[in-house]
Amino acid sequence: MKSFLIIGMGRFGQYLCRELSKLGNEILAVDVVEERLAPCLHLVTSAQIGDWNSGRKEKTAPQKPWRCLETEFCACRTCG
Repeated sequence: MKSFLIIGMGRFGQYLCRELSKLGNEILAVDVVEERLAPCLHLVTSAQIGDWNSGRKEKTAPQKPWRCLETEFCACRTCG
């Protein structure tokens, strides 16, 4: 069994929640909107209402250096 943190319980987050739960994993789900957590509450170990961006001045994720894998479907700034 592994432990996962899913931030954002939109369609993709809920999908991840269902699939990881089927495999018997522990899941912590976090979303800023309480209603998005409701459909998966029975699947998760813990659910929290929270915003990773609270208290921060900038409203985008911090930019970190990363390496492009240059896959066939890449749409990064480098590959375009």
